[in-house]
Formats: sequence, structure tokens, C-alpha cells
Amino acid sequence: TGRVNLNNVVEFGEYSFASCHFSGDLIIPEGTIEIPTRFLFGGRLNSIVFPKTLRKIDELAFSGQSKLRNVSMSEG
Repeated sequence: TGRVNLNNVVEFGEYSFASCHFSGDLIIPEGTIEIPTRFLFGGRLNSIVFPKTLRKIDELAFSGQSKLRNVSMSEG
């Protein structure tokens, strides 16, 4: 619960956090270019902040996020 900040991580594999049930807010760090398939499958995120460097979000990357209410791009 709270804020998940993945500082200094810029590359993720498929199913990276598929078994994790984060709740709260997720900040994807600058430098991340792609979010892979089923990156965070399931969970209870309230919001996601994507970096300006993001170019692609694969299918089902955030499938099952039933509490997700806000998606935004980072500033700067």
C-alpha cells in the first residue's frame, strides 16, 4: 500500500510483477521505453504515472487493475 517507485529500473520482462498485488500509486521511471505483456497482472493500483520516454505498452500489461482511476504522464 502506498507509492511504488521503481527508481533506476528502465527495462522489465513479461510478467515482471504478475504475482505482486501492489495497491496505491505506481511511478514508472524515466528511461523506460516499453511496458511488456502482463507486466502487472492483477492488483489494486489507484494510479499510474508513465514517463515521457515510454513508447509502447504491450497487451494486457495492466489487466485486472479494477481500482485504477488515474493514468498520467510525468512532467518535466
